[in-house]
Amino acid sequence: MAHKRQLGCEYLTWLEKTPLEALHQGEREHRSIPLLMEHSLKQVSDPARACLGVTGILALQPFEAEIMDIALEISADDANRSLGELVDFGLLIRPDTRYQITHALAHTYARAWLTSPDSALTRLAEYYEDFIREQMQRGQTRYALLDSQRDHILAVRSACNRAGLWEAARTITWAIEEYLDLQGHGTERVAVVKAGLEASRSDEARYDEASFLNLLGLAYARLGEPRKAIEHYEQALKISREIGYRRGEANTHWNMSLAQDSLGKRSDAVGLAKEALAIYEQIESLYAGRVRQ
Repeated sequence: MAHKRQLGCEYLTWLEKTPLEALHQGEREHRSIPLLMEHSLKQVSDPARACLGVTGILALQPFEAEIMDIALEISADDANRSLGELVDFGLLIRPDTRYQITHALAHTYARAWLTSPDSALTRLAEYYEDFIREQMQRGQTRYALLDSQRDHILAVRSACNRAGLWEAARTITWAIEEYLDLQGHGTERVAVVKAGLEASRSDEARYDEASFLNLLGLAYARLGEPRKAIEHYEQALKISREIGYRRGEANTHWNMSLAQDSLGKRSDAVGLAKEALAIYEQIESLYAGRVRQ
């Protein structure tokens, strides 16, 4: 802290004169942390404040300095310098090569009061979308790397929804959904697809709306809830018919067939499978062969 605008002894003097509540006394933290944050942030540079704002987008987990390069379009040296300022003031720690915000309430403060521009959030969403697709293409050997970034990816997706960046929210949902399914993160998958559905409805993207409803049905089916699955399939089917999305209509018929079969409704399942097959044959889909089996 010595090379900043306030020496350590001056900071301690300020603490002694300021009527802060003890940080260990429950709800008093919520009044003390903002005051400490505001004072500390007066001492750091604007780039450092911007970096702290980005940490509010991310999850409460360690992150690489590279994330600041991407979000804020600054050099690696500038990113590390700005993050170093935040370390000096105890707002971040650096347990290894990565950085991490020091306190959950500091993270909440950054998210609420240091809002990053939409352009920074969009760049993060685009980066993570590309990152997910690249790792998925490389196969299961790369899933551990995706696991290490999962919380940040989900946090960025949530931030896109909060900011009304509907296209970014939809694209990152498309990118991450399959990985969550393959890794068995069923509950997270449902939450993510629901957020994608919200984004598609807000953006009046009806193709995505139908597709996300179908995916929600699949997610519930995987969780052993076929009746919930069917509810979402029925909504997806209605939209697919309205917009003339034949492949989506066929996919939904087939998925409904599987759900009905799991409920012991064999006759209904066969009827739905036949409807799916008829459409697949009409559109010359390769799935027709799978349904015939």
